[in-house]
Amino acid sequence: MRILHVILSTDFAGSEAHCCWLAAEQALAGHDVAVLVRNGTPGYVARFQREAAPAAVRLLPRRVPAALESLGCWWAARSFGPDVIHAHLGRAAQRALRPGAHVPLVATLHIDWRRHYQHCDGVICIAGWQREAIPQAFKGRVEVIWNSVSPGPGPQLATRRGDGVDVLSVGRLVPNKGMDVLIRAFRAAFPEPAAPVTLTIAGDGPERTRLQALAAGDPRIRLLGYVDDVVRLYPGAHVYVSAARIEPFGLTILEAMQAQCQVICTRTAGPLEFLAQQPPHWVAIDDVEALAEALRAHARLPVAPRAWDMAPFAPHVAAEKVVAFYEACIADRKARRR
Repeated sequence: MRILHVILSTDFAGSEAHCCWLAAEQALAGHDVAVLVRNGTPGYVARFQREAAPAAVRLLPRRVPAALESLGCWWAARSFGPDVIHAHLGRAAQRALRPGAHVPLVATLHIDWRRHYQHCDGVICIAGWQREAIPQAFKGRVEVIWNSVSPGPGPQLATRRGDGVDVLSVGRLVPNKGMDVLIRAFRAAFPEPAAPVTLTIAGDGPERTRLQALAAGDPRIRLLGYVDDVVRLYPGAHVYVSAARIEPFGLTILEAMQAQCQVICTRTAGPLEFLAQQPPHWVAIDDVEALAEALRAHARLPVAPRAWDMAPFAPHVAAEKVVAFYEACIADRKARRR
């Protein structure tokens, strides 16, 4: 099958990582796969090329203005000749015009339902809660397929120190991720400057200046900014924290689980679903004191690695489900043409 993924974002986060692992798994399974991305910064393009390999990466030229993105997507699709087009995020779903009526357009809801998805032949939800928001007027196929995570470097338990607790969180520095709550909770949990604890936050975004102010004066808190190879951070962390106010799924939580980190997580929609059978240390959203107590609890006792069951998130299983979904959408379109 010839598969064209389209994602027109400007920075690399969870949705982009999802697109890459899916394209890579499909290519490894023998499909002819390409990913169309904006020709952004060299680091952005290089990361797609690295993480989507062996899938090919095609670039929407810089000179294409926003008003002509649809034409650029149409031309890329026409030259590639896909059997299916898979859009990621609303902008791509809106711009990814099909080169012919026989080619289905599928989209993944990485966040929530938008009107841009109304014309798609099929929509893949990354969590069950998203299905409830899809209007009954939508006539395409809908299926829930959980996110997956590619095999990482392994837990490397020897890299974790034994004289304290290292806390990690990864995500864009935006209000929805709750990094401000995490910093406040960390400082409340460990007010003694000599406490053998650290907090590392990887990611960048518009909240960075505000978060730096919250962390000022505490050398135990590190804001790394954007980290290109973020998976290398997990093996050195004892505890991973998702303090999000809104989390559609939580790909970084899967990455932490794969590295056998302990996990503290707010009760957001995505994690409540996929961690129902193997719960983390739950805390309420925006509850600084509850999160501080959770951090203290992990610091009071030796933090042992946790062997999570990663079988439900195996990449090849999810990729096979997605391809089966494509085939069903292709069959639907052929049936409508008869």
